[in-house]
Amino acid sequence: ANLLRLKMNHAISPVDDLSQIKKARRNIARMLTILSETKAKQNL
Repeated sequence: ANLLRLKMNHAISPVDDLSQIKKARRNIARMLTILSETKAKQNL
């Protein structure tokens, strides 16, 4: 939800801080990585 809001704000006024969008994308990627690692450990 946060990433979507940041993207919408960036579309409206592109001078928004791009580092916030990058951080949000990295946080999502980090969560997905942890989730997949947890699932892999459970399958062992």
